[in-house]
Formats: sequence, C-alpha cells, structure tokens
Amino acid sequence: MAIQAGKLRHSITIQKRGTGRDAAGGELPTTWETFATVRASVEPLQGREYMAASGEQAVATTRFRIRYIPGVTASMRVLFEGRVFEMVSPPIDPNMLHRELLLMTEETEATEETGEEE
Repeated sequence: MAIQAGKLRHSITIQKRGTGRDAAGGELPTTWETFATVRASVEPLQGREYMAASGEQAVATTRFRIRYIPGVTASMRVLFEGRVFEMVSPPIDPNMLHRELLLMTEETEATEETGEEE
C-alpha cells in the first residue's frame, strides 16, 4: 500500500558522513553531507532517562516514515527541526516492496547532575 501524501507533512534531511583528507593524507574530523531532503511522517515512540558516567541522559526514540529511496544506511543521521537523530538500526523496507522506508532513530540529550540542559 502506498503512503498517502498528506501523511508526509514534515521535511527532513538525511545526512551521510563526509570523507575527507587533508593535504598530508590524514583524515579530517567527521563532517556531514546532505544525502537527501525528503518528506516524512514523524512518529515519536518512546522517551526515557538514565544515568551514565557523564550524568543524566535523556533519549527519545522516533520513527521517520519516508518514500523508498535506495542507498540509505544505518550510518546516516536525520535532521529535523534543527535536531539531530542518530539511526539505531538499518532502514526497514516493510514487506520488501521498495515503497517506503522506516528509519528508527534516537535523539540523545545530556544533562548535568543538576538536571539542567547543557
């Protein structure tokens, strides 16, 4: 079944890691390049907090549903409304029909012991 256009009401950017080397052939710090800007439905699924060595962590799990595009991998990330969502699994192609992709992501926020956002 095809995705209804009205459900894809948000614009997201899928980014891939840039590969670059300096003049001496050394690797440059990680950069991100736009892979695609597409329409998506955004489905917040779960939020949780836990303690880590660096303090309290807040994690929000979000599913993005997009029309199928080849080449999307788990090493990519999603930008949505100025926020960064890291992919936590390979893209899911429901029923292997190449009609849509489900991108399972997590957005992580670190907070200090005081509970204030950094």
